[in-house]
Amino acid sequence: MNQLGGVFINGRPLPQEKRVQIVEMSRRGVKPCKISRELKVSHGAVSKILMRYNETGSISPGQIGGNPRSRISIQAVRQYILSIYKEKIDQNISALQIQQILVERGICSQKNVPSTPRINRLLKTQKQILQNKFKKESTINFKLIKEGINNEEEEQQKQQLTRPLNHSIENILSGSISNNYNGNNLIADESRGENYFLKI
Repeated sequence: MNQLGGVFINGRPLPQEKRVQIVEMSRRGVKPCKISRELKVSHGAVSKILMRYNETGSISPGQIGGNPRSRISIQAVRQYILSIYKEKIDQNISALQIQQILVERGICSQKNVPSTPRINRLLKTQKQILQNKFKKESTINFKLIKEGINNEEEEQQKQQLTRPLNHSIENILSGSISNNYNGNNLIADESRGENYFLKI
């Protein structure tokens, strides 16, 4: 039992349920000191859990004991694997090669290095994320191109509608009147003389 009345096993991490409650209360804007009093957890433990969550996005407890150099969170190892994958993406790197790199660079040891199936699952998920991102960007670009073409066609149609006509109504009427009096539309009326023409 601690000073606040909470009952926990000494030397053991806080239960997962308590960790979730701490993070949820912090998201609602509750201050660490109030979280400490309500959940009967020491202020130091609350601060450490929230700090770990803000840095790694994980509420799981860190490694207890062992070599300080090997005290690296699972989330950090995942991020390092993804960085190796992006670094070697053109070389089609395998899970076994990633294992070797993690050990060579001192990120993991032979005992705690992630298994090849686990690395493959992580890489498969990352590939799906990249593919979905590419499809989404391609769809957006296609829509933008299509909208640009449609806008250009609409603008061309507007220009055609607003373009001034080559022939005005006056020109058309004057042209039709002059045509009615040309030589092709007149015939001779022999009854009234050779020089008298009748308009058709």
